[in-house]
Amino acid sequence: KKSRRREVVKHDSLGLILPLFVSAVAVLLFSMLIPMKWFSEEFIYKLGVLNQFRSLGRFSWVFYYVSAITAIVILNRIFDYSEGWKKRFVIVAIILFPILNGVEAFGGHQFFAPQIGGTKNLFRKELLTEEQSHLIQEINRQNGSALLGLPFYHVGSEHTFREGTGEIHQLSMIASYHSGLPLINSFLSRTSIPETISLFKLLVPEYNNERELEGMNLSNLLIVCTNQEMDQYEQRLINAATCLYKGETQSLYKLDYNQYRKKAIQEQRSKKLLAESSQIELNGLQVSDSTFLYVNTFEENQSLHVFAGQGALMSEKPLYTFLATFTPNKEVELNASFWYYKGTSGLYNGMVVVEEIDTLSNAGEWIKITDAHNYPIIRDEWVLVEVPFLVKKGPYKYNLFLKGDDDAKGHFYVDNVLIKEQGIDCFTMKKEWLYHAPALFNNIPFAP
Repeated sequence: KKSRRREVVKHDSLGLILPLFVSAVAVLLFSMLIPMKWFSEEFIYKLGVLNQFRSLGRFSWVFYYVSAITAIVILNRIFDYSEGWKKRFVIVAIILFPILNGVEAFGGHQFFAPQIGGTKNLFRKELLTEEQSHLIQEINRQNGSALLGLPFYHVGSEHTFREGTGEIHQLSMIASYHSGLPLINSFLSRTSIPETISLFKLLVPEYNNERELEGMNLSNLLIVCTNQEMDQYEQRLINAATCLYKGETQSLYKLDYNQYRKKAIQEQRSKKLLAESSQIELNGLQVSDSTFLYVNTFEENQSLHVFAGQGALMSEKPLYTFLATFTPNKEVELNASFWYYKGTSGLYNGMVVVEEIDTLSNAGEWIKITDAHNYPIIRDEWVLVEVPFLVKKGPYKYNLFLKGDDDAKGHFYVDNVLIKEQGIDCFTMKKEWLYHAPALFNNIPFAP
């Protein structure tokens, strides 16, 4: 029986391994996204399990693992059927095979070892910097309920995520580790989409219908910052909080989020009533001041997905999709907003650009570049993109456009483009603007 078992393995090993090798090659192609380039993103998102291969290199290890075993089986087969110098050649190849793997690994080790070896073990308190030590000491003196890192990051869902920065990743996680406080942010491979959306709503409490995030006490929220530039949502949190410590590169704030939320809702209602009672109407919107206003609801456009009204803009992703072109008559801060269709699984790959063109020299510059999926105001499959930017007085023209990768498949879907001056509020109850709510305030569905 033993002899027969050896014979079966010996003669069938190549037949057993070759189908596995072919399968491994197929997996490698998926990990390189090659088959994904043949279909639109809308179709890819419907592939279920195969959709998970879109993470580059995630499953490439299967090929390298199986190919190594296949090489050994083939060399063994050649060895069995070789004689003389051919057999000696195979022996040399069998010896060189693991040596070459070691040589390849040596290069990677030489590259990464200095980075790993030169990094301090910040899980040891004595190796923390002076700023980090002061910040953690201050955290430990507070009766904090949770930690929030700003600039905000939450990674784990392709539908909605913010990457933040490497500095805030390290600072917030180290602060959480040494203080023992739970960290609201996360950087994971997979998270729940509803959970992700609920955490994004922390940044816009006045548009959040949930009273409080489930299982989270926010009455004594501690905010750790890296003193980097914040967006308008993050800066509002900092402005409402009390500063406990401010160093050269990092800071600590304290905020009663529940009180902050109540105040934000009250301010929103007051502004909404002011805009609603205004007698000034521009482009179908009641506005608090008669200033620059650009709108486009795309009512005449046919589209597979519509946010409100009868139409929306539908455009192929590789193309430059211009949403607005305008020439201001003064220097002013503007806010451009529009609703962008993400789909149930998050149709990413949308770069939003504000372009400034000198009409005398015809020279252009991209003054604002952002990603369409980073924003916290979400309604079902749509996200509100908001881009603040400064325009100059003079011979300047401005373009707002979307652009996907040159080899991207699928379409962009955009609705309700609104560009207005910062601080100006607008209100409407007209059907072409509405989405599951009786009114719209500053391009956001509003239920009194």
